[in-house]
Amino acid sequence: MSFAGCVDGIGGEHFARLLFSGSPEEIRDRLASIPPEKTIPEQWSMQVFLRTLLSHPVIFCGSALEPETVRRAHCISAATAREALDIAFSMKGPDAEVVVIPDGVSTMITRNGGSGA
Repeated sequence: MSFAGCVDGIGGEHFARLLFSGSPEEIRDRLASIPPEKTIPEQWSMQVFLRTLLSHPVIFCGSALEPETVRRAHCISAATAREALDIAFSMKGPDAEVVVIPDGVSTMITRNGGSGA
């Protein structure tokens, strides 16, 4: 079972370059300083991903990515679903809410639990 297969890698070339270019805060600040008329490729997708990274831990479970690549992406690597859940509950407590996103590219999560593509 794989929750973040990442069989196509970490994302597009520009996304990966941005992701590995600093801390989430540094990347956010750098992107925020770019005038709207000078946006760079994949800037929007990075800004959306940063919203999650800056608010919540992200655990990649069963990913085709090397654990070091996942770590460099400011995320946590877990080999199995059980390990991912153990990590999540150890970080957030036994009553934590955990979200599994089966197709992150086409899923939008809302606070009320609904989703839409």
